[in-house]
Amino acid sequence: MRVTLGNILIVIFCFIAGCQLFEKDFIFPSPVAEPAKQINAVSFVAHWKKVNGASSYEIDVALDEKFAQPVSGYQGVKVDTTFMVIANLDANTDYYYRVRTQISRQTSQNSNVIKVTTLSLNVPVAFAASDVTANSIRANWKAQSTATSYLLDIATNASFSDFWGDYKEKDVGLDTTLVVDNLDINRQYFYRIRVKRNGSVSEPSNIQSVFTSTLAAPKMLPVTDIQLTSFTINWEAVSEATAYQVDIARDALFSDKVANYDSRSVSSNSLTAVNLAANQTYYCRVRATNNNTTSNHSDIAQVETTNLIAPVAVAASDIQIGEFKANWQSVDNATVYLLEVATDMDFNNIVVNYDNIVTTEALVTGLEANNQYFYRVRAQGLNTISGYSNVIQTLTQALLTPTALAATNQTTSGFTVNWQSPSGATAYLLDISTDPNFTQFFNGYQNKEVTGNSLNITGIDFRQNYYYRIRAKRLSSLSSYSNTITVEACLNQGCKIKKLEIFANGSSTAATYSQTYDYDTQDRLITISQNNGDRYYISYNTDNTIKEIMHWNSVRLIRRYEYVYSANEMAIKSFWVSAAGNTGPQWEWVFTYDNQGRLINRKNYNLHTRVNPFLEFNFLYNEQGLISTILSASSNVIARFFMYDDKVSLYNLFHPGLVAFISNSTGDASRSFFPVRNIIFEQIWTNSYNYSFTYNGKGIAIEQAGDYIVKFTLEGCNF
Repeated sequence: MRVTLGNILIVIFCFIAGCQLFEKDFIFPSPVAEPAKQINAVSFVAHWKKVNGASSYEIDVALDEKFAQPVSGYQGVKVDTTFMVIANLDANTDYYYRVRTQISRQTSQNSNVIKVTTLSLNVPVAFAASDVTANSIRANWKAQSTATSYLLDIATNASFSDFWGDYKEKDVGLDTTLVVDNLDINRQYFYRIRVKRNGSVSEPSNIQSVFTSTLAAPKMLPVTDIQLTSFTINWEAVSEATAYQVDIARDALFSDKVANYDSRSVSSNSLTAVNLAANQTYYCRVRATNNNTTSNHSDIAQVETTNLIAPVAVAASDIQIGEFKANWQSVDNATVYLLEVATDMDFNNIVVNYDNIVTTEALVTGLEANNQYFYRVRAQGLNTISGYSNVIQTLTQALLTPTALAATNQTTSGFTVNWQSPSGATAYLLDISTDPNFTQFFNGYQNKEVTGNSLNITGIDFRQNYYYRIRAKRLSSLSSYSNTITVEACLNQGCKIKKLEIFANGSSTAATYSQTYDYDTQDRLITISQNNGDRYYISYNTDNTIKEIMHWNSVRLIRRYEYVYSANEMAIKSFWVSAAGNTGPQWEWVFTYDNQGRLINRKNYNLHTRVNPFLEFNFLYNEQGLISTILSASSNVIARFFMYDDKVSLYNLFHPGLVAFISNSTGDASRSFFPVRNIIFEQIWTNSYNYSFTYNGKGIAIEQAGDYIVKFTLEGCNF
């Protein structure tokens, strides 16, 4: 028993009224199915009456009345309306449908069952055959929208008791035309068509009758007289034919036919085709014609026109460092030639292509020197290109080794390297070294690419010897090294000052002060002799730093100087020596340097206590890295101020540790440093001095003039 809201209300009512209840099922109303409408071969519309309160309906469609064979897609289908289109059915087939109501998510019982029979498929219409030949026809028929395919019958009699081949209900798909071939010549055939939809088949169409042509297809004979741009097609004559149609195409499907050779009519059984392309494959076929009758196509003859003869390449000529002339023999009918040049015989690495060459030679340029090349040629003309010629091998000339020439324009700041330029070079690789074995290179000058035949070099060290060599370059080819040129330092090894003379007040007649110098076998200064009779004897450490200096007057040792080195510092300690040989501390001069080795401070102490220096100076530098100012540390007053020229001072020849013992200022005074350049103006406290210089060709000052004259006596110098 179904319990519903209605049942509950009845029970409540009867309980209050005292009435008697009888158990009875409450049944939902079922819909009433109505006959189908709009019935055709593939569909119909199912209908049913509306049920009040129904939210939707369910419909079943089957092939049997008991619904044991449901139709796919039509079982319990929900709809909101009182009808539904049932489609994709078979023709001339019985179908059954029933409906249920849904109210408040409850489903009624099934409705009555309605039987529907779909209509038969329409009978198709066969059209007359077309494209009739001796052994083929094209069958045609009208399209049917309900068809899923067509079934074709072909027979040799009108009763269709003698079918042709497998053409009995042959499924030919959905096309409405079909070429039927391999038929007999001059024979009558009959065909009809039926529509198929899934498992349903229509009645046969009307019958069409057709006779095949009486002409047989021509038989192709071998193609003859094949030339560059022509050939002759041949075929066996057909006795009934009055003419022939010839097709020539560039493809086997004959979709790309040659102009003037599309159904070209001829009366004989041969045709010479002309104005063709050389080295081209063509396809040919022939049909026989007689009045309005045309035979089938013949077999297809394939033919290839001949190609241009490959050129004969001959030996190269005019072979140079980076070029040669390629040569070959002419080819008939060639209008231009194509040249390939490679570095391998298989031409995997082609370096240059030359097209449209109208002569039988070509100058090949831009090549490597001393390199092997291969070339080959093709002829072009008549819309084709020949095969390759034979391969010619040739070797370009090697780059000549350049000759390095002596340096010119040498100064303390640079020099000019020079070389002879051999032909064929496009650049040069320059090496400049500070040793003759070229293990230490100067300022990036290792294989430095340059052009021309000279180059100015700047930023050199005037104390350093330089060596240079050069190689010629062309692309990636290099010559051998040239000879090596030595550029001796402006202040060369072994160049020494033997004597220094200072003349006060601009007079050069009698020296106010002079020093004479002696050297050991290593060109180290070991004795300083002054014009007052004093002498200084110098000894060195193994690293060529100064160890000590002995100061003698004309009679005896009067003072000893001891050098002490530490980080960024050099100290000179002096000791007095008595006539009796006693000794003791006297002064200490301490020179302090920055991390670049530049002097930045000097202190003078009494004794060796390093307490309260009696003199202290700070050293300041200009933009050129030269000392410009010496300041008194105690008063911050300018003690000295300097201005320089851009030339080199001979004081660079002295050991920097001897700065306290070599006169390089007014009289016999020392500036605490040896100037790299020449001082042209000097201010000492409130006094100022001007100097001028005489220079040699390399920019070295060899004599000083002005308020103080300085003359040098030199030995072993290369100027």
